[in-house]
Amino acid sequence: MAKRIGSSILVETDTASTTVSFSSVSGTLAGDHVLLAICLAHGTNCTWSTPSGWTQKRDDRSGTGLNGAIFERLITVDNEALPTVTPSVAGQWVSGVVVHRGATAIGNVSLNSTSVGTALKTGPTVTASAGRSAVLHIGMLERYTMTLLSCAGPNSNLLQQDFTSTSAINNSDSALVIAGDFLPKSGDVSATAIYTASNSLGTEQLLYAIEILSDGTN
Repeated sequence: MAKRIGSSILVETDTASTTVSFSSVSGTLAGDHVLLAICLAHGTNCTWSTPSGWTQKRDDRSGTGLNGAIFERLITVDNEALPTVTPSVAGQWVSGVVVHRGATAIGNVSLNSTSVGTALKTGPTVTASAGRSAVLHIGMLERYTMTLLSCAGPNSNLLQQDFTSTSAINNSDSALVIAGDFLPKSGDVSATAIYTASNSLGTEQLLYAIEILSDGTN
């Protein structure tokens, strides 16, 4: 069963920063699945260095204002130190870490990437594999604060496993939200996250729904 162990967010306010780092989650064990997420708002499209031993799963942007990346790894030692990532452009960023136990990899990923134009945003849905996969939502937003309003799915087939919502904003430049996990009781299931922004003006967004595959154990 893929179960979230913890999550963290780190904020960098230096506009000249050229290195992205991460805040460790305590109590990680060898074999845990670690997901790293980066939100960097900059007027130039960004590319990323991939740390040794890690796999880059996503490299996305909304317009030319918002860059997002997601990396993953099954760590090999307890409390393994997290790497740094070098973006191709300097700028303020927000980084996030999500740790799951009993997971093997990222599966299906759905993405909404458009100018928001409204204070209320609906994240994408993702269909989790039959069995014990978790559904994780991550939202990234340029310029304005973003918070999670709710996550929803078919209650008859959905266990609300973890509704922890962690968010941070970087000098009104970029925001990152790590939303709740969901676990299908049986069969396939989709879940949707609803976010709200602090301003209704148009801005860029990257809203992810991510399937975390289970290793099949309870």
